[in-house]
Amino acid sequence: MAGVDEDGVRRMGIDEVGLLRECGQRVETKTRWRIEQAAGEEIRRCGKVRDFMIEALLKIRGKDEPELPLALNRAQKEYSERCHSRNIILKARQLGMTTYIAARYFVQTITHPGVLTVQVAHNQESAEEIFGMVRRFWERLPEGMKERALPTSYANSRQMVWPRLDSEYRVATAADANAGRGLTIHYLHCSEVARWPRGGEEVLA
Repeated sequence: MAGVDEDGVRRMGIDEVGLLRECGQRVETKTRWRIEQAAGEEIRRCGKVRDFMIEALLKIRGKDEPELPLALNRAQKEYSERCHSRNIILKARQLGMTTYIAARYFVQTITHPGVLTVQVAHNQESAEEIFGMVRRFWERLPEGMKERALPTSYANSRQMVWPRLDSEYRVATAADANAGRGLTIHYLHCSEVARWPRGGEEVLA
């Protein structure tokens, strides 16, 4: 990745609160109120800005509807409160943990310069599904955020790059033994490791 345009980043005010306020000028009243709440100093001190951004800004595909706001469920909130820098999740189905982690890492990637995020899925189909979800997060952001603060470029079908931030989001498969090799990865999510080829030893090495 190229060097960070530090002056440009400072001018844009790229951080969680800066993006929230930028977005708040361009959305309906109800969402604007939630954004202003999230940008408050008390919530910032409590470390809840990221989850407010997720719920206020990100959209997912619903079971019965084409699109829904990403409202966090109890399991996702509990993970948010308890997680540390390294976490192992004994995955139960339908808790939405892959969705939440993708959303969490997406927000981290678009609000901090010089970030590389990698999600590794156990097969091609899952990788495409995860990347489709991340792409939807991006595509459904308010136009003002995308046009002014966060222009993006696509390097390939499972990679998103934000040149002005020098940040990048990749989705790989466990079949690629070189996924992420030689890179400085800041956020890494390995999904369904028990189903990886050879137990994941090569990719995780």
